[in-house]
Amino acid sequence: MDIILDSNIYRGDIKLRSKEFDILLDYLKKTESSIVLPQIIFDEIKGLYLRLLTERNTEIIKNINNINLTLTDLSTHIEQPEINIEKEVESYLLFIQERLRISPLKIIPYNNDYLPIISNRAISRIKPAGEKGQGFRDTLIWLTMIDYCKKSLEKQLIFISINTDDFASPDKSSLHHALTEECDKAKIKINYFKSIKDFIENHSVKIDFITHDWIAENLDYQEVEYTVLDYLNSIKRRGLISWIYKETKVKPMGYNAVSFSPDHDDDLSVYEMSDNTMIINLTVGGYAELDFTVRVDDSWDGEYAYVDQSYNENVYITASLSLTLVDNKIEDIAMIDLTV
Repeated sequence: MDIILDSNIYRGDIKLRSKEFDILLDYLKKTESSIVLPQIIFDEIKGLYLRLLTERNTEIIKNINNINLTLTDLSTHIEQPEINIEKEVESYLLFIQERLRISPLKIIPYNNDYLPIISNRAISRIKPAGEKGQGFRDTLIWLTMIDYCKKSLEKQLIFISINTDDFASPDKSSLHHALTEECDKAKIKINYFKSIKDFIENHSVKIDFITHDWIAENLDYQEVEYTVLDYLNSIKRRGLISWIYKETKVKPMGYNAVSFSPDHDDDLSVYEMSDNTMIINLTVGGYAELDFTVRVDDSWDGEYAYVDQSYNENVYITASLSLTLVDNKIEDIAMIDLTV
């Protein structure tokens, strides 16, 4: 069954590095399916990468300028990198097509005939248009999917998008009932998932011997701790910064995660790859110990001054892990995501 990924899925993993994309590609290979790319999503991906690259390039230029202004020896000044933004964007689009094996025939062009239909749906507040009449791009994607299903042999496809407000049912587990009714009338089916993880769990193979007890006996929880700590310390998570601010009422200058103590695991699913290895997706909960510094006002008698104060806090987090199983032995542990 062919798959359409909304642009918000690409945004979450711009270089498609996660194990989730490996499993997705494995599914496509097993089922002889393809990624379908509506032109509007293709253009959005292009815009996302362009903005990201431009922002990071601007930041590099600014930082190098600041360093050079600080250095007294002109011979040690750093040269600004020469990055051809336009060329890099085109290279990225080719990378996306090659990584996901998207053939030119699977890139669906705009259909100008949709314009009056989109306008009417927006005016009439017909899903996926929002209550305020917004949702031009969502409706365009929806109409593209309907037409694609009608012309396909299977009469159905998989659609993955984190946009649960416009596409999902109230419990966010399936397609909105109004859109389901529209599919029924057209005698097609659009299978909605809010993430690749949800899609994988729905299509995972249940291996009887892999249970929570088996995980407890075979998983190296010290390696889990190292994996989570590396992830925490490599990315200054906004959720953690917000949590620290909420607890201390002062914005931290940064943090250092020093320990992680898992106390339970949940959401176990297994996917069997075509090379006979297995991928286990597992959520592990526990407390992370954080050291962080805040700068506080230490002014007195009209003299303004600030001092740095160190804090230590425990915050409860859940880490989504991907375990690679070879010959019934866990060979690799990787982070998928983390929530506070």
